[in-house]
Parts: sequence; C-alpha cells; structure tokens
Amino acid sequence: MKEKKMRAMAIVLAALLISGCGVSGEGTTAASSAGTAAGTTEAASTAQEATGGTGNITKHTLAASVPLTGTMMQYGTSYKNAMEMAVADFNAAGGLNGEDVILEVYDDKGEQKEGINVANMIIGNEDTFAMIGSYGSSVSMAAAPVYQEAGMPMISPNTSHPDYPDMGSMMIPLACKSEVVFGEVAQKLFDQFGACNLAVIYQNTDVGITTLDAVKERFESLGGTVCAAETFVPNQTKDFTPLLSKIKATNPDILFLVAEYSDGASIVLQSKQLGMEDVQLVGVGNVFKQEFLDLAGTKADGMLLMGISRIYTPEIMESSSFGTYTEDIVKRYNETYGANGIAFDNFAALAYDAAMVAMNAAKNAGTDNTEALVQEIKKLNIPLCAGDAHFDENGDLIREIFVFSVQDGTFVFEASK
Repeated sequence: MKEKKMRAMAIVLAALLISGCGVSGEGTTAASSAGTAAGTTEAASTAQEATGGTGNITKHTLAASVPLTGTMMQYGTSYKNAMEMAVADFNAAGGLNGEDVILEVYDDKGEQKEGINVANMIIGNEDTFAMIGSYGSSVSMAAAPVYQEAGMPMISPNTSHPDYPDMGSMMIPLACKSEVVFGEVAQKLFDQFGACNLAVIYQNTDVGITTLDAVKERFESLGGTVCAAETFVPNQTKDFTPLLSKIKATNPDILFLVAEYSDGASIVLQSKQLGMEDVQLVGVGNVFKQEFLDLAGTKADGMLLMGISRIYTPEIMESSSFGTYTEDIVKRYNETYGANGIAFDNFAALAYDAAMVAMNAAKNAGTDNTEALVQEIKKLNIPLCAGDAHFDENGDLIREIFVFSVQDGTFVFEASK
C-alpha cells in the first residue's frame, strides 16, 4: 500500500511539472489533477453505492484526450471541467478503495495526427487504467487502433460514427450510433410534418455525412422527400447564402441543420435574411448550447431541436425534472465555472458520466483484468447525468430522444422518448 501511494505521488508530481511548463511531448499540452474536493457530495455518494469489488487495483490514472486549443476547444473545455469535477467527487467519496484517482488531460487540438500522438503518450503510462476521448468521430477513430492494440479501454462521450464500436473490443461509446439516433429523429419529423420536403445543410465531417445518410434513408423510406443536401466546412464557412439560396430554390418545408453552434447560428440568421421565414428549422446536437442562443437570439424562435442531448439552461432546469443527482451536478458546475462564462452543457454531462462510469468500474472490477473492466463499464450501473442509457442485445447504445424548441429566445422542453 505504501509503495502504491508513493507511486501515485510521483505521478502527481510529474504531472504538475508537465502542467507547469505547459508542454508534454511534440507540442501536446497536458493538464493534470489529483482531483480533490472539499467534501463528499450526494452525487458522488450515489455514484459510488455499488461496492464489493472483486479485482485487484494496481492502477490509478484516468487519462483523457480532448481539444483544449483550436476551433473545437470550447467542447474540450467542457469535457475537462466536468472530468475534473467527477474525479474530485469520486475521490471525496472514497476513491479506489481509499486511494485517489489521478486525472491526466491531454490536448489533441481536435486533430487526427495529434490524437494519435496523444494516444501513444497515454498508453505509455503504465498506471493508466482507462481513457476518455476524443471530441468528434474523426479524431476518436484515428486514435482507436492505438488503444485497441494496447488493450486500453476507450470511452468516447460523443463519437456517433456507426463504425466506431466495431473498431475493437476496447471501444465504448456513450453516444448512440448516428443511424439509430437520426433515424428516430427523422421518424419524429415525419410523424409531426408528414410527407413533406426536407433539406439538409451539414458540416463536411464524419458526423455530418453519417447524419445526412441516416436522416435521408429513414425520411424517404417513410414517404418524405429530401429535396436538397448542401455541405460546408465547419468553423471556416462564413457566408452561407449561396448554399441557402440553392436550398430555397427547392421549396423545402423543413431545413435540417447539422452544425456547430456558431455555424448553426449563422445559418439561422442568414436564412432569415433570405426570407426563409416559413421554413421549419430543425437543429441537432451541437446547437444545444446557450452560446447558440446568445448568437441567434429571437431569430431562432420556432426552431425545433431534436436528439439525445439534454439542455441545461436555468429555464430548462426550472421547468424540467432531471432528478436531484443531475440537478446537484449542474448547480455545482455552474457555481465553479459559470463565472468564466462556461455553463454546464451536454458535453459536460457526458464527460462527467464517462469519468464516473470508468472509475466505478475500476473500483468494482479492478484494473488488472481489462476485459472484466470493459464489461463492468458497459453495465452503466450508476446514475447518469446525461439521461438513461443502456446497451441492447446487439451491443448498440440506446438513449432517450429529447425535443426542445426556441421561444422568445430561450429553450423550452417539449418531450422525451
């Protein structure tokens, strides 16, 4: 036990030195934390109710690969904040049988090459029992073979590409396959609006392409028509009017947006400038953020938002019942990070869940038997901040579908399934 504690202290000291100089190998920034908390919270205690672990615990580091710089850094920041909070909560509630979990967060910049570099750094630390990351399917799938070959459990909060779960036994998605989610979204749209014309404007990424394919296949199989599909480069395209003009010419009843929140806001504003007032706007995923409303304002009124993401604005938290576990986490997160303008969002919720699931699995199954650890992670047998989830008999993750709307410049909860 003494030897383990000394090893853990050495890792923390090394991590602090890395964090202090700001660089760790080939330009990859690493931020590390031992995750301490002022006191044990109800949320942490609830998440650690499962006890009676059967495996040996010889590893104490949880690693993460997220974009902390670059165009996707806002999502990586949400991840990092939430994981630090989860580790602090877990350690305050007893940790791994009395020993602290150490969190190491690496910056992959949202780039495939850097994601692979980070992966090799993470698997090089023999004290690491699991990793979380990255944001986006392309980076996660580029790095996945490294983790698979090393036998490192890879928990990905947002990777929805249908091929990701099949890349190896170490791949554990906390987001549903896009074909599952957006097939259901297309079904909801058909049920509400019937056999109408639907246009899609989507970012030229894996998630954009797979979302388009899933929506088009289901909507047209039901009798609807996808009348246009236009793509753009995320975080680079500024003038959407040429694409929107082409879409407008097809007389769509619905305009389906697959975009980051900043691009989504630009599309909404520019569509209104083109006189597309009567077109029903529908957004998914990454526009489920207060920052989207800060940019779009009341111009987004009437827009529908559909997907597996929850929204955690004060108005939604007051009118919806997500349970005391989630409410406590959201409140404490906003008290800690809200002053910096970083409000709790679904990316934070999924990252908090990913860290808690990994740590509780390590506590229950130990860290020596990787296969047993993976199976324990997949049980998802603790409360989940982002909403109920389970793996079905085919190994697919199933989550609730949430529907929100925008009214008077605020999000309003409509329904869930």
